[in-house]
Amino acid sequence: MKKILIFGNSGYAKVVTQYLQECYEIVAYVVHRQYLNEKMFLNKPLVAFEDICELYPPHSYQMFVAIGYKQINTIKERIYKSVKKSGYKCITYIHSSVRMINGGGGVSIGENVFIFENVVLQPFVKIGDNVSILPASIVCHDSYIGDHCFVASGVCINGFVEVRSNCFLGAGSIIKNGVCLGEKSLIGAGCCILKDTNTGSVYRSSDAIRLSKNSWDINL
Repeated sequence: MKKILIFGNSGYAKVVTQYLQECYEIVAYVVHRQYLNEKMFLNKPLVAFEDICELYPPHSYQMFVAIGYKQINTIKERIYKSVKKSGYKCITYIHSSVRMINGGGGVSIGENVFIFENVVLQPFVKIGDNVSILPASIVCHDSYIGDHCFVASGVCINGFVEVRSNCFLGAGSIIKNGVCLGEKSLIGAGCCILKDTNTGSVYRSSDAIRLSKNSWDINL
């Protein structure tokens, strides 16, 4: 198995480890020196990024940047760019249950992308670098997801949609066909976006309404 390093020691790093360890040998975890409070993480060495090229040179190891969506994905963007500047190639993981037509159907996927279970990628979809797509999301034909985006579970991106860089799409959100999401748009869970959004826009759906009845009074 190929030897890789994982940048991060958060809950997200724990999750992706469960998938990556099936097809890669995880040699060590990496954080910036200021966050190096322990020597081990998940029974592997935890090392400073500042020392990484000497300990695990880029000609012998690849890396996955397992950083979440905090600060509208700008932290993961900054770390990813630092890793690339240091000379490392970043792996992309696509779960075996991801649905694409035979031959890929013109789908294009960048580096440091993680696509979880049961995602559907229709023909001519393009996905940039450093993107996470969580389970059961659908990306319809001819849509584009830019760099450093996070797509939560159960999102539906319809055809000819453009999701520009650093966007966050919350669970169950729906993006109408032909819509363009401006950079760093934050789309809350359950939102239905029908028009283009401006850079840095924030959307939330209406809260669920609690009825005065009890569940046992409803005739299902």
